[in-house]
Amino acid sequence: MGEFFESMRDNLKIAIKSVRYNWRQYSSFFAALFLIQSFFGMLTVSSDLNSAITEDIIYDEYDYDIVMLDLTYSQTVFLQNDELRVFASDHIYDIVRIVDRYQPADNTTTYDVYLDFVHEDMKADFRMFKARYIPYLTAANPNGTLKYNYSEIYKLSNYKISGIVSYVSFAAIMTVVSILLITSIYRIRVNHYKFQYGIYMSFGADYRQLCKTSFWEMMVVSLATFIPSQLFSTGVVWLIYRGEGFDFGYNFFALLKVFLINIIIVAVSVCFPMWRVSRDNVTNLIVTEDNSNLVASPRRSFDFTKLTFPQKYELASMWRFRKYLAVMIVTAVGFSAVFVGGFYVADLYAYCRDYKTPQFTAELTTSSVYDDTLTSDLAAIEGVEHVAGYASADALSYRSHTLYPSSSLLPSADMVTPQDDNSFRATSDV
Repeated sequence: MGEFFESMRDNLKIAIKSVRYNWRQYSSFFAALFLIQSFFGMLTVSSDLNSAITEDIIYDEYDYDIVMLDLTYSQTVFLQNDELRVFASDHIYDIVRIVDRYQPADNTTTYDVYLDFVHEDMKADFRMFKARYIPYLTAANPNGTLKYNYSEIYKLSNYKISGIVSYVSFAAIMTVVSILLITSIYRIRVNHYKFQYGIYMSFGADYRQLCKTSFWEMMVVSLATFIPSQLFSTGVVWLIYRGEGFDFGYNFFALLKVFLINIIIVAVSVCFPMWRVSRDNVTNLIVTEDNSNLVASPRRSFDFTKLTFPQKYELASMWRFRKYLAVMIVTAVGFSAVFVGGFYVADLYAYCRDYKTPQFTAELTTSSVYDDTLTSDLAAIEGVEHVAGYASADALSYRSHTLYPSSSLLPSADMVTPQDDNSFRATSDV
């Protein structure tokens, strides 16, 4: 273990010296890695914050795990006395409250019993409750049925798993995209300094040594931008969530997750360009200058006296550098598309989060209810924020018709004249 840290220290010292004296070569990587680390920082911090906010909201809203509905008095007493408990360790639930409801239809009273499972493994408690208590309660019900509902606390673990799956999936996609973008930039740098790598290889450097040197140089660049990018991304998320009125909390485990993603991006991005260089002939690398392989020389010379300046000469130069320009444009557009897509996803998430979903729905089958009046009556109830009503009708109960201008019809036409409007005539033969 000591040799590992000593080797890492030596590699870092060499890489720091190389990056410091050639910082202009790495200026594009400083900017690119800062943006990528900032993006993953915002993604990770917001994901952790969303999970914490969801948990806080659910625990503030619900104080029970399950509610048993429409129980009889004997069933309620059975739960109150916990009659199936033999030992103290058999106690798996506490009663939060009991709500009685009078049923005028049969002049009886039913009870809703709200239960809170006492152990941390709520699902294990519910499995035991379902195996021991539910059969007795079902048998004691006059109708032979039992109704119960879960609270959102019971579903909290599913929400957390869903959030983790969404984060891992999106982070994996963005990691692949980031690797492709960093690789394209690094290929241009390697292509530009092939002579330098040819010298390294002439002195015996192989793919492993080239890859290790490049990895530590890029790690120095990423370490230089890591803390500033995380401060920036955390500040952006703080501004967004404070503006929405949420309490801000930071999970320092997010730093580790972003740092691991950063290592993956750096390691994979330098391997492929170095692999291509290591397979090339050393002589070809030494005699090559700049990005000459990205420049296409014209097959025939231009007659300079017959061309106008500057449009024609500029177009000719651009055409010669078309490969180089294509790589640069694809890289720039790719970065732009990634971060514009990130903002779009963030806006879509905010829309889905703020979208109002109904807590209660009721289906009214009678036709004697006037929807507009009922909607306004429900909206007037204290505590009701939004009411939406939807009505549907059977198309067969309505007779379709067509209106024709009276001036275009014969007087003897078998059509109906609308009341108080002689300018049109109607027919149901559509």
